[in-house]
Amino acid sequence: MRLLQPASLFAAAFLLVPGAAMADGPDYAAAERFTPKEVYALLYGEDAVDQAAGRKDSFSWDYRFDPDIVKPDWSEDGQGFTFDYRTAKGAFRATVDIAAREKTFAAAPEASASGAAQERPAGLLSPDGSFRVGVVDHNVVLISPDGEQTQLTTDGEPGRSFAAEDGSWDSQKAFRARLGWFPDAKRFWMERWDNREVGEYWILNALAEPRPALREFHFATAGDEHVPIPELWVFDAEAETAVQIDTARWPGQFVGNMDIGVGTIGKGIQAPEGTGEIYYVRMSRGYGEVELVAADPETGESHVILHETGDPYFTVRYPVFRVLDGGKEIIWLSDRDGYNHLYLYTGEGELVRQLTDGEVVIENILHVDEENRTLIVSGYGAQEGENPHYRHHFRVDLKTGETVLLNPESGYHHLHPSPDGAYMVDTWSRPDLAPRSVLLDGNGNKLMDLYQTDISALEEAGWEPPLPFEAVAADGETPLYGSLWMPFDVEPGETVPILVNPQPNPSGYGNFALEFYPTDSRVAFSQLGFAIMASSTRGQAQGVRAKEYLTYSRGNVRDYPLADSRTTLEQLGEQVDALDLSRAGVFGYSGGAFMTAALLFTYPDLYQAGAAGSGNHDNRIAEMNSGEYFFGVEQEDGEWVVNMKTNQAIADGLDAPFLLYHGDSDTDTHFAHSVRLADALIEAGKAFEFMIYPGQDHDMAEDRSYEQRRLWQFFARHMMGDRWRSDIYRLDENKQD
Repeated sequence: MRLLQPASLFAAAFLLVPGAAMADGPDYAAAERFTPKEVYALLYGEDAVDQAAGRKDSFSWDYRFDPDIVKPDWSEDGQGFTFDYRTAKGAFRATVDIAAREKTFAAAPEASASGAAQERPAGLLSPDGSFRVGVVDHNVVLISPDGEQTQLTTDGEPGRSFAAEDGSWDSQKAFRARLGWFPDAKRFWMERWDNREVGEYWILNALAEPRPALREFHFATAGDEHVPIPELWVFDAEAETAVQIDTARWPGQFVGNMDIGVGTIGKGIQAPEGTGEIYYVRMSRGYGEVELVAADPETGESHVILHETGDPYFTVRYPVFRVLDGGKEIIWLSDRDGYNHLYLYTGEGELVRQLTDGEVVIENILHVDEENRTLIVSGYGAQEGENPHYRHHFRVDLKTGETVLLNPESGYHHLHPSPDGAYMVDTWSRPDLAPRSVLLDGNGNKLMDLYQTDISALEEAGWEPPLPFEAVAADGETPLYGSLWMPFDVEPGETVPILVNPQPNPSGYGNFALEFYPTDSRVAFSQLGFAIMASSTRGQAQGVRAKEYLTYSRGNVRDYPLADSRTTLEQLGEQVDALDLSRAGVFGYSGGAFMTAALLFTYPDLYQAGAAGSGNHDNRIAEMNSGEYFFGVEQEDGEWVVNMKTNQAIADGLDAPFLLYHGDSDTDTHFAHSVRLADALIEAGKAFEFMIYPGQDHDMAEDRSYEQRRLWQFFARHMMGDRWRSDIYRLDENKQD
């Protein structure tokens, strides 16, 4: 295990000989100085705080820092652009003249400065601005400029609606449809999911007036017999027609991508110019077969372009493909050689060549230059010795497959090419490097500096970045990566307790810091006097690392990340003498809560306390997408079978203070997950704390400030010997409760 790139001499304090524990107990005042709200104010000023979320919640999601600072609004000729940014002095708009290499600045327009949401007209505007598309009573309507509506479908109903609303498959809320446009701007496609046979979930709104109310919605879980059925429709605004595409292939299949209801992600459905067809990707429910299909939008008839199988499954969850030259060539992303790479096919589906290779993992195609036969793509693992989770960008030659790195600076990059690909705005950062943006030419040569975030006020306040580190997995060879947040005032010879903050989601990377993110809630938490560790494990990093690394989690839900997390903590303790592993705790949220409980129950010798919020402790009742996709589903005797280990099964391993909590209106991870775990703990005769957040959904949006301080208090009491304090918003006051 080794620490990487120490941010400052402050890091040296952690590498001293062990000594006494930090004195005086939890420092609530220090934690309050570095809440997301206070850090946001240091960066952007008090006015920005009031405009984002006001003073009501110091942990509001509105205080999230966006490391992709410069998002260019390109001019039509691609020779200039504008971008908006904010400093502590206000909100500004920069105008860039590329030919002159000049920037001019002015106050940002009022809407940009305030960040206020603007009221939008009903429906989604067509590219040529001639009409809008909306959904009324579950059916598609065209809306003319004068507001006249023309209904295009009549069979929409609850459970089979063209509308989409958060957490509910049968919402009637209009104009939330997902759609894509044909090049003529008169035809468009939409997806609809038939959920009428899907099982129901219920949520009891105990706060409803005058009496509690029941909410019902369709929700597919792993192994269900009946799952949502995708439909793909093409509409013609001029002819006022609707055609359903024949997408049927496998029972329980997916169309567009492998997430129910979000088929547009990854551009898994496209209507390329010059082809006269609509292309889509479909995948079997077992996730072992995938096809690229083209369809006639007039008749709905489909034909397969290419077919691929995956072992143990096809890991490109969000399809990436491009159709070139009016359908004569196709670029396709596949994991077939163990890494995500691009392949060139003829329009009939015959392989021409593999375009990219090696250990670089391709993520997406950002730009296609058909005339010069080049691509601009994003990917990972660009440079030996660098954290492989850092994203970079490359130019790929379609003729030779030559792949050239465009932005080698070490960090996580966001790239915005101009419409013709001649210029690119590149913004990058690291946890210890504030975002900086530059203008590049099409070959990656720097043309001019654009912007760099001013963090001087943050540094003057005493803020320090988390420390990046590298460890070795439990197999003794696989490199793992992580971040360590430390109290800023650790004195030489002092030791601090450590909290592990896990996140096992295979589509994520372990919850550690990759970009500059000073409003991370763990900054404030660590100032109580805790070190906080977040790290990767095998079985994660979908589309970022090798296929073998990701599929380590297949068929082993719950247990696959545990050994890697433990060995990483132990290696960190050996390297950093300021860490007191005899005072180790663990906390997590959502999938991190699932892993938190599993770690606490599996390693009672290691952890002294744990807190798990809104966790998917029983994946048999979790949403089917991730559960089946990452952990496996098989068909046996006509039935779909999953093998899901639960936290209830190991609840008797609890031997430390444990806080279990959940929002009772959670539409993503149902409240029943925590209730089932609570039942198992009671059955096992275990003492624990169980807290309900009334009316809260999965994001805990209205109670985040309370939730975070409740965590502070819990770990301060059980790991620092702090007394009970009854006023959760006045923890820093020195009074006896």
